[in-house]
Parts: sequence; structure tokens; C-alpha cells
Amino acid sequence: MPYMDISESIDFMRRPLQIGALPSTKVDYKKSNLLEYYIFCTLFAPIAILFYGVFGKNRLQLTASAIGGIGDLIDLLQFTGIRLAHIVTLLEAFLHRRKISAFFIRVREIDDIFERSLNVDIDNRCFNKQLIRRAIKMISAYVCVQILVVSTESFSEHNSLSICFILYMLSFCVTMLRYFQFTICIMIIRERLKKLVLILDEQKLYEDVHIIDLTRLHIIRDLYNRLWELTAHVNRNFGFSLLTNVGNDLLAIISNSYWIFIKFNNYSNTMEQLLQSTSNALLSLPHMFNVLSLALLCEETLQKTTEIAYGLDNMETCMPNNHQYNIVFSLQLLHQKITFSAAGSFNINCGLLYSIAGATTTYLIILIQFQMSGDRFT
Repeated sequence: MPYMDISESIDFMRRPLQIGALPSTKVDYKKSNLLEYYIFCTLFAPIAILFYGVFGKNRLQLTASAIGGIGDLIDLLQFTGIRLAHIVTLLEAFLHRRKISAFFIRVREIDDIFERSLNVDIDNRCFNKQLIRRAIKMISAYVCVQILVVSTESFSEHNSLSICFILYMLSFCVTMLRYFQFTICIMIIRERLKKLVLILDEQKLYEDVHIIDLTRLHIIRDLYNRLWELTAHVNRNFGFSLLTNVGNDLLAIISNSYWIFIKFNNYSNTMEQLLQSTSNALLSLPHMFNVLSLALLCEETLQKTTEIAYGLDNMETCMPNNHQYNIVFSLQLLHQKITFSAAGSFNINCGLLYSIAGATTTYLIILIQFQMSGDRFT
């Protein structure tokens, strides 16, 4: 079976990324002036829509059931959040468009070290299948949710599917592409960390000269350093878009939860209220899925560093002469952990899920109190 390069394994995403004005690995931006013009157009379009939606006389609304006051503010914040996330995503992708190729150059160098120094093959063909399966699951879930949303709204007497809703979904598709692009980078790092864990497990089986073992440990440590630098490279190139996208997801979850409460608070045993509540619940599902899948994937990747440390600890008994080197490497793993962050504001792991749940509960209670106090005065 012919060898598949790492950039070839993600080549199926090249066209969707170009349509979303996001950088891919096989585009020469110096020669592709037309593509740069397209990126500029797609960048200024959400800016114009944002200003029109915020300052226009006929302000765009996501829901037809805005009830004035706090309801209008929630609607405006949700509209503004997705626009800002879209703009920041496109701007960051444009400014760092040439650094994506640098990322994959570093990955190729790491793969060469695996193959030449450790005789470990990196199966990019299997990685390609994993990505395709993950992409199919994400697209299927997203399409199913949107079909259900359109179905529930079509049965409603007050159909709230407007041009603003369509623009919201288009921007959300771009942010999902950015999420998936970040997911690809995390999975690449995770697969290489898995290889290091397997190599350390095999290393304990060696009973030959300890110099050979120490040489392999030098290579493993060098590979870990390169993967740590690769993680820092990813954090720099995706930080601000992750910050705005996660913030927009939080805002969307809070907004839809608020509208669900309002519908049930005024519940009158009608199919209309039930359909509107179902629509809001469905609209929040893709945002929850984005945060959940990203946090779990990052947490799984972070655990590989701990597994490497456990592997070094278990090697002390079979390689006592290298005890000092193992201590130095273990201290490096302790102080040089692989972490993923959103522009340094917060780390992306399972702790993020608890933070979002707590923030959603807190802000939802505040919004409900404002709404109930407003109802008393009116």
C-alpha cells in the first residue's frame, strides 16, 4: 500500500475550507490572488451584516418571539456573538494562513524521526479514515438538527425562520469548520503521543546494553519537545478564534435556555409553545456538541502526558543506570505539560464543561430575575 503523507490524509477538507475562506495545506496564496479576493469579500460581508443588524432601523432578529426589553437584548447579543465569532475566525485564519503549512512541515519532520530513528510507521491512511468518520458524524448530527428545527418551525403558526436565521446558520457553519480544523491538529498531536506511550511500553522489554535504551530515550524526549512546541504553535494560531467561538457557544446556550424558560413560564398547553421550546432546545444542541467534543478530545490528549510519565516510572526497575535521566525527563513532563488554551484565557479540558455549566446557571438565574422583576412592574 503506497505511503500517505499527513497533508494528503486531510486533503478531503481542502474544498470545504476554501469555501469557508479558511486556509488549507495545498494553496499557494502568493499565486492565488482570486482566492485572497474571495477571503476579503467573505470577511467584509459579516462585518456589514453585523453593523446593519446592530445599528439598522429594521434590526435583524433571530426569534420572532422577542418580548421586548431583556428579550430584545438577548436576541441582539446572540446575533452579535455569532457575527464576532465569524469575523474573528476569518481574520485570524487570514493572518495565519501561511502558518498552517508550517505546522504540517513540522509534523512531517516528527514522522521522519519516528520512522528513521525508532522504526515506527505513522499510519496516516488510518488517520484519514478516522477524520472522515468524525466529519461524517458531525455533518450528520448538524443536518439532522437543522432538519428538525425547520420541521418544528414549519408546523408553528408564527414561523420564525427568517433571513437572519439563515445568515446565523451560515456563520455557524464557518465556525464549525474552524472547530474541525483545530480538531485535526489536536488529533495529529494525540496520535503521535500515543506512539510515544507504545514505544515506552516496548522499551521495558529490552534487556540489551543500556546505552541503546538511553539513546532511544533521548529520541523520545526530543520528540516530546517537538510535540510540545507543536502544541504551542497550535495555541498561537487558533487562540482568538477559539476564545470567540467558545464564548459564542456559551452565549447561545444561555440564550436558548432563557427562551425555553420563557416558553414554559407562559406555557398554555398548546402545540405552539411546545414546538417553539423544542426548536430552542435543538438550536442549542450543536453548540453543546462543539464544546463537549472539543473538551473531551483535549482531555484525552492531555492524559497521554501522564501515561508517558507512568511509562518512565515503570522503566526504573529495568534500567537502574538511567535513573537520573528518567528523573530529569519526568520533571520536564511535570513542568512542560501539553495544554490547549484559548488565547491564554482558559485551558480547554473537561474543567471547561463545569465552568460553562456554572456560568450558564448563574447568568440564566440573573436573566430570569430581570424578566420576573420586569413583569411585576408591567
